[in-house]
Amino acid sequence: MTLLGRFEIDPEGSGIGGMEIYDECIEPFTVFAGQNPDDFIAEIRAVALREKGIVAYGCACCVVEHLGRRNDNAAFLDILDLAIDYKRSLGLPRERFNDHELRRWAEVHGPGRW
Repeated sequence: MTLLGRFEIDPEGSGIGGMEIYDECIEPFTVFAGQNPDDFIAEIRAVALREKGIVAYGCACCVVEHLGRRNDNAAFLDILDLAIDYKRSLGLPRERFNDHELRRWAEVHGPGRW
């Protein structure tokens, strides 16, 4: 998940290719995510909670890749909160956050607060 997180934060500057991301971070989870989405999210959440930081961000990206951005699963929201916290810790401007990240931030912290 570190690779996916690094790639998503800076696709050009990461030095990581899209095929490497697919082969190592996306494809291995495709069947599991499709057949058992709640179990998939629970296992990804365990990794995100344990590792935090760039790994948590990669975990959030992996879930979104497989199950979409509109996900109200409580375990996914935990992962997303960690991912947002990580991106904020980098000092990234608001413009570098996805719509679903901004929507979640507003749900948790209130609209208009950043």
